[in-house]
Amino acid sequence: MNFGQALKQLRARQGLTQEQVAHDLNISKQLVSHVETGRRMLHEEIARKSLSCYDDPIYAMNVMYEFSNGFTAPQLTGTSIEWHRLCIKEIAVREMEKALGILNEINLCKPPKETDQEERKRIASAVDELLDTEIAISNMKVILASEYSISLRKHMSRKIPDWKKKGWIRGQI
Repeated sequence: MNFGQALKQLRARQGLTQEQVAHDLNISKQLVSHVETGRRMLHEEIARKSLSCYDDPIYAMNVMYEFSNGFTAPQLTGTSIEWHRLCIKEIAVREMEKALGILNEINLCKPPKETDQEERKRIASAVDELLDTEIAISNMKVILASEYSISLRKHMSRKIPDWKKKGWIRGQI
């Protein structure tokens, strides 16, 4: 999904007009139209502003994926996926179980320089399973937040102090 499609879907979900989006983002209605039709790209600065304006988890996921060069999980929109919380839950649980299984089978105590080719292949398989798990969990989080009107932004803000207290993160994020 590209940024224009994400913006158009956001407008549909939120009941926004192109004029309202243009006003919110301090851009022209024509630019909104051009972005939605793919004739123009939206600058990162305006995309960032849109994330501040609209607390929409599906939109945020698509924008972050578009601007991360593939480092964040995309929305599951394939033909073999039904975008429903129960279906996404089943995928997430299955992928977590597979990832736990492979993590339990590999030994990460050995320093990376001391691993042989076969161990590296198994570790690479673990990374693949973790990526499958990450996309499933990310989509599960987004669909639950979307359907139950939960602000991921607010929840993330509330979790950051906990993660700092646990020593998982530090400094300003």
